[in-house]
Amino acid sequence: MHLTRLRNAAVLIALVCYLCSGCWDQRPLEDLGLIYGLGLDRSEFNENLFVVTTVYPLFADTRRAPNEVDTVTAPSFGLAVEQWRNRHAQQFAPRKLRVILLGEDLARKGAEDPLLSVMQYTQLNEHARLAVARPRAEDLLRVKPLANERVATFTEQLLLANEQVAAAAQVTLSEAISRFSAADSDPLVPILAEDKMGERLVVIGSGLFSGLKMVGELDERETQLVLAMRGDVGDVVYSPATGVTDVLLSSYPQVRMQNPKAKYRVKLDGERLRVKVELHTGFSLQQYSSAEDMSDTEDTNSVAQSVASNLTLAIEDLIAKMQATTADPLGLGQHLRVKQGQDFDIKLFREQWRNAEVEVGVKTAFIRCNTMNTTIMPQKK
Repeated sequence: MHLTRLRNAAVLIALVCYLCSGCWDQRPLEDLGLIYGLGLDRSEFNENLFVVTTVYPLFADTRRAPNEVDTVTAPSFGLAVEQWRNRHAQQFAPRKLRVILLGEDLARKGAEDPLLSVMQYTQLNEHARLAVARPRAEDLLRVKPLANERVATFTEQLLLANEQVAAAAQVTLSEAISRFSAADSDPLVPILAEDKMGERLVVIGSGLFSGLKMVGELDERETQLVLAMRGDVGDVVYSPATGVTDVLLSSYPQVRMQNPKAKYRVKLDGERLRVKVELHTGFSLQQYSSAEDMSDTEDTNSVAQSVASNLTLAIEDLIAKMQATTADPLGLGQHLRVKQGQDFDIKLFREQWRNAEVEVGVKTAFIRCNTMNTTIMPQKK
């Protein structure tokens, strides 16, 4: 009898736990402020204050807007969250955060303090994508891409689409912080702006960062070249200015670089830093105008030499821009840190990198001429 009662009690307790398992600490979606877009700006009136913009969805059927945008001004991210909680009935829930936009003014003056403050918030999604907003994050987060489209979701998809076509670099919050903390390669952060109609967001290039401070910017063409040199992409379309030759009649043929691989040799010769860059890549022509039969080996070798010469000049100009800003998106400092170990000094390296002697070499291999509707077919001799 006693065992039967115990067995019945155990079954009853198990049944109650099973039925109530989904009810503990339950919160309706309407009570959660699911933050999926975050903007950080420096106050226009007080440099010691930050403007924190949050984007969260609305679930009420009576609202026409797909999301709510709110702005809070505070000395730190933590205090901004407290003000947000005092202002709203919902719970501040940033676990689904998708994008973090840094206002350009904040990025150029240094985003270390606000980003580290954001990173200390334990409930934040560390894999949110990072981007620079031109001119201010609070303005871009109020852009309505489409009537039924949420701006943060659209921004995330925009960054993903540009990453797939190698038109923009990608970096998450955790990657940017870890690179800064480990003195690894500097992040390359996409720059967003409104289009000419003021209705859409577009990627216009990438920001060069030295640590967590934006010190320069690259256009789309330069960004593609850096991504190819870093090995982030295996297939990138590039338009080198080859100049009109006997073979190519177009000054800007469209070249698809395939499997680009770069090697770096970094050594310290006394106080002088010496860097050797070697880029090997195959390529195919996509949009071009030719006066010769491109199946001829002599002509294709001529084109390959022309493309290699142009890439060499482009890389030299690109590296000169990096040296002037002390930005190191290629991770050259990491090569030197491996050799020096604990003696490596990131501040000293940046000064050495600014005055480094750089040698660039490019080797190209012609693969084929792709057939496209926009291709002007070669004229026969």
